[in-house]
Amino acid sequence: MNRNKIKDKRSKSTKGKNNVHYIHGLSRLPYPLEFRFIRKLILERDNFKCQCCGLTQEEHIKKYGRDIEVHHIDYCYSNCEESNLITLCKKCNNQANKDRDYHYAYYTYIMENEIN
Repeated sequence: MNRNKIKDKRSKSTKGKNNVHYIHGLSRLPYPLEFRFIRKLILERDNFKCQCCGLTQEEHIKKYGRDIEVHHIDYCYSNCEESNLITLCKKCNNQANKDRDYHYAYYTYIMENEIN
């Protein structure tokens, strides 16, 4: 099998409903405008540090070449309540998207018991 056929087969198996991040098409929705503004507040509240592993903004930029991320705990982009947002590094955010039930409970617990 040539490379292009393998690539096409692989890409079809990870698109749409087959993608681990797929939730009834919601992953394609844009973030609301208010998220841009509240994101900065969340990063400041969390001291620009991943609330799971402790990676700082500076370390994150060196490691991934981009800013640290803000995660929606309930996976609903339109819910921009401060209690639903938490600062995570790329690795922890990716993990949160693989086992959503566990991480929803875990990050809800963290938020209820105050941020580090």
